[in-house]
Amino acid sequence: MKDLCDFLGIPPEKTIKTLIYKAYTEKEKNYFAVLVPGSRNIDERKLKSVLNGKEVELAGIEEVERLTGAPHGFAGPVDLKGLKIIADIEVAKMRNVVTGANERDYHLINVNPGRDFYIDILADVKETQEGDSCPLCGNKLNISEGIKIAEWEKFCYKNMEAESGTIYFDNVILALAEQNCDEKGLKWPSTIAPYKIVVIPINVKDEKLVNHAFSLYTKLNKIIPTVIDDRIQSPGVKFKDAELLGFPIFIILGSKSFEKGSAEIKIRETDEKLEIDIDKVIEKVCELLC
Repeated sequence: MKDLCDFLGIPPEKTIKTLIYKAYTEKEKNYFAVLVPGSRNIDERKLKSVLNGKEVELAGIEEVERLTGAPHGFAGPVDLKGLKIIADIEVAKMRNVVTGANERDYHLINVNPGRDFYIDILADVKETQEGDSCPLCGNKLNISEGIKIAEWEKFCYKNMEAESGTIYFDNVILALAEQNCDEKGLKWPSTIAPYKIVVIPINVKDEKLVNHAFSLYTKLNKIIPTVIDDRIQSPGVKFKDAELLGFPIFIILGSKSFEKGSAEIKIRETDEKLEIDIDKVIEKVCELLC
């Protein structure tokens, strides 16, 4: 394409790219000439949808020569015999453009759709680029990187049209993590958190405190997914790890507060801290998570 445009002194937008595709099912195979502006590429997912979910792939070099009479790179829609033409919607608006001539080393100039060739199927089959018009509202599209969490496609099965949906659960988790985090780590919403509570005994050498922490953990874990961090680590390490993993609720048991009969509840989402009577911790946690 670049060599052609350099030779003629024209931009790719003044050319039509013609590619020969085969669409097939278990029992049949058909060929199509697919047209897009020379500056664009074909989106095979869109093409597959246009063809009711049939599998699509580019025709081989020998197939192209047999169908067009010319080597790969010289196909064009003018006087093309035996193939239906699928054209992108932009192609119908193009005027006085260059196309392949279906003959080795030849191209045609001043080609116009509707006069020099006819389109059998007009559809959006080009790859979407930033600045394209939205098919729904007409506004210009902005493109940013995203995560594919699901897709829906049509396909043919035993000559019958069917539809299939796929959800990529790994990507759903990635998307949720990206949307629910801060500089400290994850901030799982309580509705989807794999574990909703972490019980953190500050001083694991305090046997009475640790026993109560395990008792609290055991009772909570019967009704709400809960973990306990009884590692011999500093409080700072435990807090940082809990923030990194994104537990929605921290229950913190320190020796001084435990002696007073209270515990601290920290809400990861807001960093709010509540001092609660130790006998009412389970009731308060249930209230926060319900």
